Parts: sequence; C-alpha cells; structure tokens
Amino acid sequence: MQKNAKSRRKDAEKAAVWFAYKNFNAVAHVKSIQTKWQRVDIFGADVASKDSTGAVTYIQVTAGQDSALNARKHKLEKYPWHSTDRVILAQLKQRNEIVNARKKEWFFKIWEYKLKNGQRIWELWSNPILIPREWFSSFKK
Repeated sequence: MQKNAKSRRKDAEKAAVWFAYKNFNAVAHVKSIQTKWQRVDIFGADVASKDSTGAVTYIQVTAGQDSALNARKHKLEKYPWHSTDRVILAQLKQRNEIVNARKKEWFFKIWEYKLKNGQRIWELWSNPILIPREWFSSFKK
C-alpha cells in the first residue's frame, strides 16, 4: 500500500457518501461540516445516512495510515451507540499493483464497530470495497 496524502480527505468523504447509497441502500444522508476554524462531525462520523426503514449508518473515513485509523477508532468508541446503529470506519487505500500510472485503483478497507454478545467490537471486512472513479465526485440523486 502507498501512503495517502491528507489532500485525499475530501475524496474519501465523497466516496463515503456513494458507499452509503450503494452498500447500505441509503435514501438520505448528511455530511459533517467544516468552517474556516473548526470541523463538526456527526457523532464522530463524516457521513450519516438513513435507509428506507429508518436505520442509521455512521461512516467515518480516513486517508491516513494506521495511527490515524486507531485515533478514529478511539474517537468512535467514546459515543454511546444504539443497538440498531451501524458504525463504519473506512480507510482509503491505493493499490500497489498499478498497471498504468495514469489509472490508479483505490479502495476502502472497512472496519465495522459491531455489536456482539452485548458488547461492541471492531471487525475487519474480509473484502475491500473498490472505489469507481465516479465516487470521487459529489453524489447526485
């Protein structure tokens, strides 16, 4: 894996909105806001989405390495989550095997903060989520 620049943060957030619609059947979403002096997340997440049943999925993204990933995990662990809340941490990564230097492949490595036996634990998804090029543009319904 190659290192990702912090400049990929906005791309990761845009891709997270697409991810919510494509993987969790979202029908509506809200994103965190950033002003000149501060950033306001939604309970530690960058994107919150609802599906047609009203279930909420919270997605926190990072373009950083493992230290950034662990910091975000600890941040999310501090919130009280309802048993129906789905909490996702998505790490934006770039494939090492670049066949064509002009065409980079990106994917999300996904951790889910799952409820198991009355306690929440971090579980890594076995398959990464490949990110199509269009996911780096703003989502339009």
